[in-house]
Amino acid sequence: MDFRQRGEEVKNFFEQCESKLRKRAPKEIAEAVSLAGKVCDPRTCTASQCWDAMWDKPLYANNRNDVADRKAAIIRPMMRGKWRTIGAPRSEFVVTKIPSRKGLRAFHVDGSLALGLHRVQRIPAHRLFAIQGAAVALRKRWRSNRSTPLSDLVAQPLREQIKTLRVEMGPYWGNITVLHLLTDLGLACKPDLVRTVRALGIVDSAVDCRVPTLDQSVEINEAVRALATDLYGEVTSSHLRYLDKVLMAISERGILDEHEPESPVAHAVPGATASSATGSLCR
Repeated sequence: MDFRQRGEEVKNFFEQCESKLRKRAPKEIAEAVSLAGKVCDPRTCTASQCWDAMWDKPLYANNRNDVADRKAAIIRPMMRGKWRTIGAPRSEFVVTKIPSRKGLRAFHVDGSLALGLHRVQRIPAHRLFAIQGAAVALRKRWRSNRSTPLSDLVAQPLREQIKTLRVEMGPYWGNITVLHLLTDLGLACKPDLVRTVRALGIVDSAVDCRVPTLDQSVEINEAVRALATDLYGEVTSSHLRYLDKVLMAISERGILDEHEPESPVAHAVPGATASSATGSLCR
């Protein structure tokens, strides 16, 4: 069923879920509003501001959010301004990938900062290598645009943004990790929203709940943009960041299950419910 043909139905269903979330978990709404107000807009953000939004993303790849949150909170003070030096020869943070080796022995970690993060904070070498890739890429961009080094991304389509950053930042910056960065830049939303957008009926029910492909991730983003347009009349970076947080919270708080009879999915597919249409892997 085409989203545009039933935009009002989808809008009403979202607003019902949002209202229930506001009553049950007002802190989730407050956090969404806060995140929307703190978007690191590439059109205006300096290199240091971009770095603050960027460096921690490899900590979350294939990791539990609570574990990554704790690590990020501990090491954040150590990372301030380090985009200027990480990966530079003889600096306090140099991680080298050794092609002839595999697994834990595939990296050589050197420098006081990198060794401390690796040995004391137990940050795996491949995550440090990804952080280094981000620093090196940001420095290169800064040399070309010292005021707003990520501003050129704004004019690119989402696929091109993902491709650009993956190439520049190197190994361990996959599509989903890049999308998490683009979310904090107000340019995208996370593909983790798949269960909610499927329940809303605004993406194909075949979208994979475990690891969405690039095509599916783009489809999810297009659907959220369409929802933002229907809700607010336009799409801004703040709208995307707010919806990213709220749509995720709606799923995590179990609100979708309580609204199954009203779900547009149930109306679009005879006999379907939000749960049956999304599958157990989305839970």
